[in-house]
Amino acid sequence: QPEDGDAETWSTHAEGTLAPAAGVDADLSLIAWPPSGADEIAIDGLDEAFADAGLSYGPAFRGLRRAWRAGGTGFAEVAVDQPTDGYGMHPALFDAALHAIGAGELLPD
Repeated sequence: QPEDGDAETWSTHAEGTLAPAAGVDADLSLIAWPPSGADEIAIDGLDEAFADAGLSYGPAFRGLRRAWRAGGTGFAEVAVDQPTDGYGMHPALFDAALHAIGAGELLPD
């Protein structure tokens, strides 16, 4: 949605389907949260790192709250501060979950 656009005008840039990943480590149970054995990724400075990489996100798309990684598997806590009616998954929520990937790649350890 353009910053100066109305709330009803959206352009689809991507679509996705959530499904269990093949080959996920069976020892990573989601019964406990955060997942046992996962290392938390510090996300302080992530918005600036995205901007430095040429990705500028407005406030609606800054929903990553916490992130963890266990081997090649990422885990995220995300939230959106806007109505989500009419969506199976709100685009901003989906995008925030993907930011956990960037957190592990863009931020120093």
